[in-house]
Amino acid sequence: MAWKSAAVVAASFWLAASSLLEAAPLSRTTRMVASDTLQSRAPTLRTGGSGIVKQFWFAHGGTVRLSWEYRVVTGNFVILIVDGAVHECDTMTSSMTFVEGTCDIHVSAGGSIALRIFGSAGGTGAVRQVEVSYDLVEATRASIVVEN
Repeated sequence: MAWKSAAVVAASFWLAASSLLEAAPLSRTTRMVASDTLQSRAPTLRTGGSGIVKQFWFAHGGTVRLSWEYRVVTGNFVILIVDGAVHECDTMTSSMTFVEGTCDIHVSAGGSIALRIFGSAGGTGAVRQVEVSYDLVEATRASIVVEN
């Protein structure tokens, strides 16, 4: 008999939950998903030693894939930081010839991603061939309603 009452409780819970989901309003969102689909390109060479060298703004939120080439111009090494509002990626090189880098990074809707380059002991670095790749994905989901 205990299994029968457990089945009745489970069925009642499922019916109650499904009616709540059906009653919840649906919202459509467009998100970016990192991919190999090129969306934007900034190929020009930029040099610097302590600040932003490239910056991109995004209408939608999600994850994008950035790729670039960078190198040391003067000094021993450079650090390249890809800075988004949610998190960042960083990489370092001591190469005097261009090396490739890539990072998948999350960005908020209306937010930006900045590439910052910092040289060692006053040195400088160069970045070029920056590419932003992603796919736009439409999603429909139930809104979450919190009652007081």
